[in-house]
Amino acid sequence: MAYPCYTYDNFLQMIQHALPLCLTISWVYAFAMLTQSIVYEKEVRLKEVMKIMGLSNGVHWIAWFITIFSQTTLVMIAVTIILHYGKVLMHSNAFLIFLILEIYALSTISLAYVIKSKNIFIIFFVII
Repeated sequence: MAYPCYTYDNFLQMIQHALPLCLTISWVYAFAMLTQSIVYEKEVRLKEVMKIMGLSNGVHWIAWFITIFSQTTLVMIAVTIILHYGKVLMHSNAFLIFLILEIYALSTISLAYVIKSKNIFIIFFVII
């Protein structure tokens, strides 16, 4: 089975260090807004109001997760389309690009949940 010849892509060699940095910096705002929303909810005590109305703690956090995950999935679809069909990563599989970005979004959401918690030891352990 023949395999296509290796093509040296100058643009890919130049962007290989800048692209991860740009993607990471682009998520700082979304991460900050997520953390701010969770902290604001605690400040206004909306969670306690929901508990009084009968909403369990697990359902509350699952609702937050679904909301945030659906928003990040839409953004990841757009970024995948831009990267693959915009010929930035034209030799990469679009599904793999999406999968890697989606895993990154899951880790970002998980980190926001850890930061919102009151346990300082966990935060210190994650940072190290």
